[in-house]
Amino acid sequence: MSQRAKLSSDTLLLLLLLFSSYSFFRFAYGSSLSSTDKKQQLQEVDALLKWKSSLVKQTHSLLPTWKINSTASTTTPCRWYGITCNKDGGVTELKITGLGLQGTLHGFNFSSFTNFVSLNLSYNTLFGTIPSQINNIPKLTSLDLSVNEFSGLIPPEIGALTSLHKLHLSKNQISGSLPICICNLTKLTSLSVYENQVSGAIPQDIGRLIFLTFLALSGNKLTGSIPTSLTNSTRLDALYLHDNQLSDIIPRDIGMLSSLTLLSIHNNNMSGSIPVSLTNLTRLNTLTLYHNQLSGIIPQDIGKLHSLTGFDLSENKITGLIPTSVCNLTNLAYLSFFKNGLSDIIPREIGGLRSLTVFSLYSNNLIGSIPASLTNLTILDTLSLWDNQLSCIIPQDIGRLRSLTIFDLSTNNFTGPIPISICHLANLTLLSVFRNQLTGVIPQDIGKLRSLDTLYMSVNKLTGSIPASVGNLRNLTLLSLFTNELNGSLPIGINNLTLLNELSLGDNKFSGYLPQNVCQSGILEQFVVNDNHFTGPIPRSLRSCTSLRHLDLTSNELVDDVTEAFHVYPHLYRLGVGNNMLYGELSKDWGKCQNLTAISFAGNKITGKIPSEMGNLMILSQLYLFSNNLVGEIPKELLKLSSLIELDLSNNQLSGRLSSTVGMLSNLQLLDLSRNKLIGSIPKQLGQCSRLLSLNLSSNNFSESIPPYIGNLDSLQILLDLSYNELSGEIPSALGKLSKLIKLNLSHNKLSGSIPSLFDQMLSLNIIDISFNELSGPIPNIKAFEDAPIDSLRNNKELCGNNSRVLKPCNSSVVTGRKEAKHSKLVLIILLPLFGTLFLLFVLLAILFRLRKKSVRNAAPTDQDRGTGTQRNLFSIWNYDGKIVFEHIIEATENFDAKYCIGAGGYGSVYKAELSTGQVVAVKKLHSSDEESEISDLKSFESEVHALTEIRHRNIVKLFGFCSNLQRRFSFLVYEFVERGSLKMFYAMGNKQWSSIG
Repeated sequence: MSQRAKLSSDTLLLLLLLFSSYSFFRFAYGSSLSSTDKKQQLQEVDALLKWKSSLVKQTHSLLPTWKINSTASTTTPCRWYGITCNKDGGVTELKITGLGLQGTLHGFNFSSFTNFVSLNLSYNTLFGTIPSQINNIPKLTSLDLSVNEFSGLIPPEIGALTSLHKLHLSKNQISGSLPICICNLTKLTSLSVYENQVSGAIPQDIGRLIFLTFLALSGNKLTGSIPTSLTNSTRLDALYLHDNQLSDIIPRDIGMLSSLTLLSIHNNNMSGSIPVSLTNLTRLNTLTLYHNQLSGIIPQDIGKLHSLTGFDLSENKITGLIPTSVCNLTNLAYLSFFKNGLSDIIPREIGGLRSLTVFSLYSNNLIGSIPASLTNLTILDTLSLWDNQLSCIIPQDIGRLRSLTIFDLSTNNFTGPIPISICHLANLTLLSVFRNQLTGVIPQDIGKLRSLDTLYMSVNKLTGSIPASVGNLRNLTLLSLFTNELNGSLPIGINNLTLLNELSLGDNKFSGYLPQNVCQSGILEQFVVNDNHFTGPIPRSLRSCTSLRHLDLTSNELVDDVTEAFHVYPHLYRLGVGNNMLYGELSKDWGKCQNLTAISFAGNKITGKIPSEMGNLMILSQLYLFSNNLVGEIPKELLKLSSLIELDLSNNQLSGRLSSTVGMLSNLQLLDLSRNKLIGSIPKQLGQCSRLLSLNLSSNNFSESIPPYIGNLDSLQILLDLSYNELSGEIPSALGKLSKLIKLNLSHNKLSGSIPSLFDQMLSLNIIDISFNELSGPIPNIKAFEDAPIDSLRNNKELCGNNSRVLKPCNSSVVTGRKEAKHSKLVLIILLPLFGTLFLLFVLLAILFRLRKKSVRNAAPTDQDRGTGTQRNLFSIWNYDGKIVFEHIIEATENFDAKYCIGAGGYGSVYKAELSTGQVVAVKKLHSSDEESEISDLKSFESEVHALTEIRHRNIVKLFGFCSNLQRRFSFLVYEFVERGSLKMFYAMGNKQWSSIG
């Protein structure tokens, strides 16, 4: 018993000694650790406070707890806002998000935070570059600087943070390329750099990041291809690459990313086909590939993607049909294939996609009818099938789609009536069926669609009147019914549509008055009612409708005073009130409508002068005032508007001279001042309007000569009409430079002299009229003159030439004189110095040379030639005897046997001749004539030869030579033979047709 007590006391003593020793050592060790921790804490506190002081002053107050408490026995930051510490008091996490801090990280001492594992400063307003010293926190596993204003490059030192699991730098202003060293961060599970300005290629070794589950590089300027190594990151759940400039093909092995639930590559430049392996991504619920350059077909097994809820291939070049397996995607809520080249029919089983809310196939080449099963999609919100080739009728039970808010079938070939059940779609905000072939009436209960904002039924064959119930559509902002066969008066209820900003009823058969309160709310922007039978005054509410941008009342039967009906419209860009019965004078206020680009008051009874204030409309491009009773001079200010493209003031009573400022209309393409009382000369400055396509100054009192500067209008193509004036003198040869001109009218003037030889080059001329002048000499050798009717050439002095309907042939002296006049200056320049220096020694050679030049170039016939019936060679460009060539052609064609004939025309037949030398030529043999017309035909033949030797044009077949034999009574031309060739010239006559500018 005593031994047992003694043992217990000894044991107790031993335990006390051991406890004392432990406490001593623990105290000693603990004192040493606390000293180290305290030093670390002081460094961290100092670093944090220094960074706080570097922030923009206004944000100091956002960190009120970041301060040293003088009453506290410690200086630990562990209770400061956004800071987390470990058990030893070291800062491990700094998370300050969404406070709006402003400043940089350059004052942040990263090396003071050796225990940092997480730094999150997202959703602030921090700026500057990301410091390279960030690599001084090697234990960092999470770095989030997203949604700030950081700029500059991603520092390559970031590759030293090999413990990183999360790196988020999205929504900043970071530029440069993705550093290759990012591929060293092999522990990364989430990498987000979206919505920056990062450029260059995605690093090829990105596939080393095999633990990645989230990769977001969208919204940058990345180029190049998607690295094939990316398919090694098989843990990827979400891949965002959209909104870049990536190109090339989608990796063929994309199907290896079997964990993907989201794949977003839209808004890039990807090409090639959709990889078949993509159909292996059975977990995918969102696939967006829209707005690329993808081609080929949709994979047939696309139906294997059973988890898909969103599928968007729109705006590519996908062709072929829509696979029926699409109908297996029963979880689909969003299906969009618009703007591709898809063809064939919509799959009949499409009604099986009961979860579908958006179905958009517009702008393809789809045919056939709308499947009846489509009406099973009772939760469908958007149905957009416009711009296809769909046909047949709209399903009668379309009204079952009661969730529809957008219904667009426009620009197809639908026929039949608009189904009455459409009035059951009470949630509709947009209904568009324009540009089809729909018939019948607008459903009477259309007014039940009280949510409707936009109603398009234009360009169909609808009949009847507008239902009165339309007045119930009080939310309507756009009503478009133009180009139908609607009739009757407009319903009174249309005045209830106070939210309208566009009302288009043009090109129908409406009658009665226009709604007087159409703009009572002051927000109407477009009011178009052209080409109807509206009567009465212009609605008075339009006078104060300053919101107007487009107003077209053209071609009705409106009667009103234009001075009172309109006022100032600051936003109006297009005005058309032509072809009515408007009267009064044009107001000076039109000069205050600075946004006007097109104006038409044509075809009314407007009087007074053109306001000079219209010259203030600096962007006006079209002005039509024709067919009124306007008087006075054309304002100089109007002729200074360089923006004008078309100006038509014809059929008025304008007087005075045409100002020289007309030359300032540098962009003018059409000018019509015809049927007025303008006097004086045509200003030479008109030749500065170099873009003119049509010029009509006819039926005025212009006098003096035609200014040669008109020949500078080398764009003139449609018309040049100077007829019915008092113009005199000769036709300027410069007009011959108008090589594009199709129609020329110089009739009913006092023009004299000959038609310039330069007119031979006006090959585009199709219609001419030079009648009732005093012109003489030969007409040009072009089709427009040769085929001109009698009325176009009559009542001149002594015209002659190749127009058998009207004119006599010109005699040889006239033809020769015309040719010699062309070359006289050149001959004098060459021969006079020769005669002056060498006349005495080489007179004989000079005479021979001149005779030879005359015979070769002018091919003028001699009296001896005319008086004999012997064979003669008029001209030849071949370098051997013409008689031998003549005989060779006769031999090659077997005296023009019909089997060698390859064509015939009004003046001759064309033969193919293969000469003994092996050369193949085309021979045009002129039709034989009787003896009385033989000399006349010979002269015509000579004229044609002269013309052909002078013409140089790429579309004219090369002439080798010609032969004429009076004994055998035939003549022919020898041309280059063009294999499989046929040259035809087509001319188009441009007749001015005025139409509404609305």
